Amino acid sequence: MLKLISLLLLLISTNVYSLPQTPFTLTCTKSNGAVVQTMTGAGFGDIAQSTFINGMPVIMIDPYHVSKLNISVQAWMYSHECGHHYLGHIEKGYSWATTAQKQAMELEADCYAIQVLRRLGILNNHDVNMILGVVSRLKQNDLAHPSGIVRASQVSSCLNKTNGAS
Repeated sequence: MLKLISLLLLLISTNVYSLPQTPFTLTCTKSNGAVVQTMTGAGFGDIAQSTFINGMPVIMIDPYHVSKLNISVQAWMYSHECGHHYLGHIEKGYSWATTAQKQAMELEADCYAIQVLRRLGILNNHDVNMILGVVSRLKQNDLAHPSGIVRASQVSSCLNKTNGAS
């Protein structure tokens, strides 16, 4: 049964994430160049999640919840999950990390996402402000994620580093 489920998941996976009504698609690779697959589905307990399925790096996305987000926020969310793979958080044993380590990984993935999207020219100042507003309102649903205020402050700080400010 597990092999059948895994096969079905592989059949619905892709290595690109197309944002609706935009001229771009996002792809995710790990730092070693390995492609991270994107899968859509519901019922896994989050809007999006980075994981491994049968040894394959995967970003799981719940299309129902994601569709409620602005396009720039969707891009940031996807890039955040990609950051977990690129930065090696999942391989390092995210599930075994301490609360402080998990929160540091979340902030690092937040920073990765805003810097990559800005570097690619996908985000303008309006998009960044929208992301900061959404992130600042995020609730701390678990111990792994810092509060939205802390996360927004970190994203803003990372953005300033990207723009060459101190």
